[in-house]
Amino acid sequence: MRNTLLLIMTVLLSSCKSDGELNGVWVGPYRGNPFQNQPTVSRPYILSLQNGSFKAEGLHFSNDFGVYSYSSKDFEFNDEGPLEFASAPNADSIAFKGTEKDPYPIIFRRLPDSLKSDSYDRVKLIGKKYTFDGIKDSDTLFFKNDSILSFSNWPTDTFYKRFFFEGYDVIFISDVRIPPLFIRGENETKLKVTSYPKKLKNVTLQEI
Repeated sequence: MRNTLLLIMTVLLSSCKSDGELNGVWVGPYRGNPFQNQPTVSRPYILSLQNGSFKAEGLHFSNDFGVYSYSSKDFEFNDEGPLEFASAPNADSIAFKGTEKDPYPIIFRRLPDSLKSDSYDRVKLIGKKYTFDGIKDSDTLFFKNDSILSFSNWPTDTFYKRFFFEGYDVIFISDVRIPPLFIRGENETKLKVTSYPKKLKNVTLQEI
């Protein structure tokens, strides 16, 4: 009997530790294709996990929320069917198994608190043009309105979404070549941005 109680306590303590490890804000989904220079993000979204409750915001949806549960093998949102872990979650990433057609893992990466910013209300983008390097090919970026931007070397306009989520000033762009962007602040005519392909990368956008 004593051994059974000890086993139950060990399982409960391990579960509490895992809950704490998953608490935080995550961004994805990245595709873990080792043959690509950077994993692509298709229809990106940002996800907050906190003690069994989640909320999420994506490029094409807003204000999703509910509950989640998980075991050592899988993770489940709102009882919609489990997502099987490709490997054990760690402090930096959660990886789910891919599908039969696309077997590469689906990855979410944790956002550090250092990317949080109060820039959302202060920094205005609409009507501004910027040059930048380091996100994709050198280009000029023009924020035409609150949802459409254009690139100087691309013939068609692109949809984007800027929003504030759990302390992060986020930009998602409907272009798989551009990873999620996080605005950290503005210094005169320079916009400080961090992109998140495989690793965090600080980039400066120069207003023109």
